[in-house]
Amino acid sequence: MKYAEIIIPGNELLDGNVVDTNSPYLAQKLLEVGVQTRRKTFVRDDVNELVKAIEESLSREPDYLLITGGLGITRDDVTREGLSKALNKSLTYDENTLRRIEELLKKRESELREKGLTETRKGYARIIEGSKPIYNQVGAACGMLIEKDKTKLVVLPGVPEEMKAMVDSLIGKIFVGDRIYSEMIYLGRGEESEFLPLHEELSKLKIEFGSYPKGMDVYIKIKSEDLGKFEEARKIVEKYKRS
Repeated sequence: MKYAEIIIPGNELLDGNVVDTNSPYLAQKLLEVGVQTRRKTFVRDDVNELVKAIEESLSREPDYLLITGGLGITRDDVTREGLSKALNKSLTYDENTLRRIEELLKKRESELREKGLTETRKGYARIIEGSKPIYNQVGAACGMLIEKDKTKLVVLPGVPEEMKAMVDSLIGKIFVGDRIYSEMIYLGRGEESEFLPLHEELSKLKIEFGSYPKGMDVYIKIKSEDLGKFEEARKIVEKYKRS
């Protein structure tokens, strides 16, 4: 099985001002192609905090490290600087993104107080030296693909519409794993503890499973890369289902 870790910078997320919707979407899309998210890390908009999170993640050698957010052009957008410091790589400009920004500015010229491609606006096109740009078909900020030893770093904007468009374009291309069989099954009404014998049986199969009570309704989720074990687990679960 391939594994991913996700880093989400943002004071607004840690302060509870904004609810994170990006990492659940990423985790779901990755699981669809056989990549399981092993860890999510939220950090403040602080370069040193971000550097530490990146270095710690890389030390665990996940197959993928995704960073979503912090690619804007304001002072609290620190993802580029954090990556530069963590990887000891300089920043450069992607020429194709610069041209796209100019085109976007021309379309919105009547709405803008300051015209043209300013130095500040060029910041959307800054990428890590040696990285592959991931082009933004919705907004301005350029994403990045960086290979570091065993890990592919995928850097995405934090704007949900932009992030989703980029991720969808990478599924099956950059993000590729082994098939994972997974199913959420309704067991019936009762107390969660009443289904502990089921847990004991599933534990012997050495597959991943979890119990999800919703009030008095109890669900169990089973998951495995091994189709044979997955089918066996389903048969075991069927014995415990209540009508």
